[in-house]
Amino acid sequence: MTALRIMKKILIIDDEYAILELLNVLLRDFGYEVMTASGGREGIALMHRAPPDLVILDFMMPIMNGADVLEEMRSDATLRDIPVIMVSAAPRAVAEANLPFQAFLSKPFEVAELMRTIDRLLPD
Repeated sequence: MTALRIMKKILIIDDEYAILELLNVLLRDFGYEVMTASGGREGIALMHRAPPDLVILDFMMPIMNGADVLEEMRSDATLRDIPVIMVSAAPRAVAEANLPFQAFLSKPFEVAELMRTIDRLLPD
């Protein structure tokens, strides 16, 4: 009898539609359940409805940026322990913000690097 593998759920929060779609297709192909949000407020609302196992979070977004989302997550008992991969084309700004995320990837990033990072944060 084979063991049933539980599908891990990943939430992608990014204001760039092309990145949302690309990562959505890629991660589904790798066997993840994927949710997407085009902004921070939408992402927080999705997390409350269906908490993900991991969040891939863009740093630079209008209205509610990645730092704001992370601050809200870490102050909420139901969301604070969800691992976050912060992504940005502005690594210096992210470094200066000194945020409590588990991994950082500079845009553009390699698919292999993303998958290694996810594997490290979401072990089987």
